Amino acid sequence: MSAAKARGGASGHDADVIVVGGGLAGLAAAHRLARRGVAVRLVEAGARLGGNVATARTDDGFLFERGPNAIRGGSVAIESLIAAAGLAGDVIESGPNAKARFIWRGGKVHAVPSSPPALVRSELLSGRAKLRMLAEPFVKARPEDGETLGALLTRRIGRGAVEALVDPLVSGIFAGDVDALGPDALSLVKDAEREHGSLFKALVAARRKGGKRASGMATLRRGLDTLPTALGAALGEAVRLETAVGRVAEAPRGVVVELAGGGALSARAAIVATPARAAGELLGGAAAALGTVPHPAVATVSLGVADADLRAPFEGFGVLRAGGVPIPGAGPVIGMVFGSSVFEGRAPAGHRAFTAILGGARHPGVLELTDEELTAHAAAAVDALMGLRGGAKVAVVTRWPLGIPQFTPRHLRRIKTVRAALPAGVALAGSYLDAIGMEPAVGSGFAAADAVAARVLERRP
Repeated sequence: MSAAKARGGASGHDADVIVVGGGLAGLAAAHRLARRGVAVRLVEAGARLGGNVATARTDDGFLFERGPNAIRGGSVAIESLIAAAGLAGDVIESGPNAKARFIWRGGKVHAVPSSPPALVRSELLSGRAKLRMLAEPFVKARPEDGETLGALLTRRIGRGAVEALVDPLVSGIFAGDVDALGPDALSLVKDAEREHGSLFKALVAARRKGGKRASGMATLRRGLDTLPTALGAALGEAVRLETAVGRVAEAPRGVVVELAGGGALSARAAIVATPARAAGELLGGAAAALGTVPHPAVATVSLGVADADLRAPFEGFGVLRAGGVPIPGAGPVIGMVFGSSVFEGRAPAGHRAFTAILGGARHPGVLELTDEELTAHAAAAVDALMGLRGGAKVAVVTRWPLGIPQFTPRHLRRIKTVRAALPAGVALAGSYLDAIGMEPAVGSGFAAADAVAARVLERRP
């Protein structure tokens, strides 16, 4: 059913369900509700939809992703949402270069080992660190006691492997610090110890079990922001931009959404799909604990560079910096994605597109830097990696004051407590809840929509 037909019939309410927040989670929830015939209204404080999904296009022919840069293979929820939005024909798969990934450590670039023999040959780890990893199956498992992810993995595979392999991975996913995050950040690690007593034993069990493993990456031909644009267009007049909310509370006949500028909206149910901190402020009570979820600031700098200006170009998905010594001249740069090496149509002929990620938990003052300083750091990273003559042809700077939510120790336990105390008729959506990424965000939106739809539909006359 179309969004237009789904509106109305709310029996004295402004809508059956009000969705607060127009990021990917909120849009997924609203779209699912509308298709089920539920009268929905989505309110967004900003002037656009999509949250941190944003794309920049230049007159020179470059296309840069300002936030998430790709969709992981096997992202069932996103794939279904893309199809429902009429964009299935716009999906493009990553090329073979996406399999090559690199880590900057010890003053040079190392290929990420893709197999046990490659790990043995790799200079990323010392001989002692490699031997320590081999002892992992003999390390005793123990119940979670609030330890950090870094402590858990140091206990299992040794500090050398954590610093060389896990630290850059965590930095790339969370822009975070492995010694500040909890095991919930990488639930596969926690589950492996709990269920198998060993990471290696869990890996062996997974291989024996077989099944098709999701691989590769994908994107949309005209940029990832075409998805929220299409979803917003389908919702039509159900969307209200530049509408800030001050409070969401239970009411005698459902919920009330008080607008920051005055007035209120009423509905049978509501979905709060804002960042964690905002959700805590809107709901109060036990949900106020959401305000403690850290969101370290991040900046991205996208550069368009001519092939002729690179002395030693190479292909791959990108590079992550291991903690410790920074890339020369690129202090707060924690990683870089080689956009044009992964997907077609990201740069004009004879040019390459790069996006540097700066800041995160280890560089909290990144947003105090000027655009020129951020660009200089990004260019220095390209120079250290590939040799850059002159400067970039194009530079696009994006600032994210609220970056990626950090799953600190006992995160999921706190989320469970918050959910149990939510007012009747209120659900949460967002990637800060259960897992980070576009797929979990969409999945949380679907789950929230299903939960409130059941309440709304069973109470209709």
